Amino acid sequence: MNFYITVNNREIEAIKGETILQALKRAGISVPTLCNMNGFTPTGACRICMVEVTGKSDLVPACSYPVEEWMEIQTHTPRVIKARKVIVELLLSGHPDDCLYCERNCHCELQNLAYELNIRERKHSGKRINRVKDLSSPAIIRDPAKCILCGRCVRVCEEIIACSTLEFSGKGNISGITTTCNRSMNNSSCITCGQCIMVCPTSALYEKKHMAELQIALGNKELLPIAVVDPVVSVTLADINGNRNLRQAARQLNAVLKKCGFGMIYDYSVFHDLYVRKVAQQIVAGKAGTLLSSNCPAWIKFAEQQLQELLGDISTIKSPSQLAGSFIKSIHESNDKIKPDQKKPFVVSISPCTARKFEAQRKEFSTVKASDVDLVITTRTLEQIITLNGLDLNQVETEEYDKPFNTSSLHGELGGIAGGTMEAVAATVYHSLSDGKDLHNPKTIKSRFGKSIRETEFTINRKKYRFAAVSGMAEAVKFLNEAKKKPGTWCFVEVMACPAGCVNGGGQPISGDAQVYRQRQKLLVDMADKNALTTAYRNRSIDDLLASYDINNDTTLEQLLTTEYKPRNII
Repeated sequence: MNFYITVNNREIEAIKGETILQALKRAGISVPTLCNMNGFTPTGACRICMVEVTGKSDLVPACSYPVEEWMEIQTHTPRVIKARKVIVELLLSGHPDDCLYCERNCHCELQNLAYELNIRERKHSGKRINRVKDLSSPAIIRDPAKCILCGRCVRVCEEIIACSTLEFSGKGNISGITTTCNRSMNNSSCITCGQCIMVCPTSALYEKKHMAELQIALGNKELLPIAVVDPVVSVTLADINGNRNLRQAARQLNAVLKKCGFGMIYDYSVFHDLYVRKVAQQIVAGKAGTLLSSNCPAWIKFAEQQLQELLGDISTIKSPSQLAGSFIKSIHESNDKIKPDQKKPFVVSISPCTARKFEAQRKEFSTVKASDVDLVITTRTLEQIITLNGLDLNQVETEEYDKPFNTSSLHGELGGIAGGTMEAVAATVYHSLSDGKDLHNPKTIKSRFGKSIRETEFTINRKKYRFAAVSGMAEAVKFLNEAKKKPGTWCFVEVMACPAGCVNGGGQPISGDAQVYRQRQKLLVDMADKNALTTAYRNRSIDDLLASYDINNDTTLEQLLTTEYKPRNII
């Protein structure tokens, strides 16, 4: 039922059952808020969105108050602005005064509100509590001194990621947000997905960047810095810079990385093609039950902690990022026997995913000498590195990927979206079982967009093969629990911890538009659809790599390709 309400002396259309804030947003009227998030039940915790409603003696929170036909609303009266100003002044009373050195300087929602409300001095002097930074996690730094108790991180972690790592604690002026049982982040249930970073309005949660380590490596003449670039990163940077020629943007990013000091640039999508083919081989070989994907490190850590009974169903093939590290290091070690004086490889994975930072330092992917992947740099950090080096993505010549990891398929480039791996594995399995036939036209796939759960299936030799993809850990847990009741229904399930996949990863640029990842998802699909090499099983560079691989005395091909996962005990 639609009706009209009066806002700021003009009529706007409202829908029965929606909140005042929802009606205002649809009408293009901006009201500030710190706690509200699209898709979540409103809490009214911050009270910044208060508005004046005729007939009400008190101001009402627009985010949680339902619209009614009789309403006359004023959104920016002196009374409303004064109330908002007092709330922000109180939040600032105990907030650190280190904006110049803060991780979110110029990108902080609290700072922006203070500017909009013309707050230029500290009106209230609150007692500051000594809160210690938590630096234990390999991916996420928690700074409780910057927390404003909006509760966004708590809700995302509980309702979207299903980890419940963060919770409210204490009362009154000593209240705060801590990890469960007040343990360090590294010893908590955190899976380092980084979704809490994406919703935090200040820098109470931010990424551990490793910029100093990278700068040292780039300047070390004994090392050969090698960048493995995820296509999601190049598409995201192209979108930010307004470049719609995505292929050119990817090659310009390669040129920028060379100017930053990287010796070689490899295409991450090549290793996703390799991953897809090896996972498909496991399915064709007749692995019993449902095979679960292993390409999302946050999902793997979640399974090790909370779904330990499923560890035996997870594919033993390493994630594409770790395949890249192990193959690159192995090839360079083999060459080192021929040319002992060559530089040591330093592999840097450039990814939209913060969980890859944790994955890179797992003992399964490390040796006495070094880790397979030495460093993981996110899209956000790469932006800063490019600026630090005074470079402009739109003002450089193009540079191709270096051989031998320079030829990828459409399937490889779709690994960053939920359903991309499922599509690739399904097509590869069909090709193997049908004596070389193609499953479908890659450009007509409907599973690339839509809901958090996507499916595809085919029947061959009177046997039905069903494939599923699920994103968002909370949705994944529901799906996997239902799948337990129907054993053998699906032959493969792709699981991604972040909703919509890596395009919405925890290492992506923080944006005021929570749905910006949808546009980048479409851009990635558009770029992949223009790839002349449509399928992973037609990528001959993978065949050449596996056929010509020189197995040295220390490492077998099986060791390069596979790993295993064990339970992790947490509180």
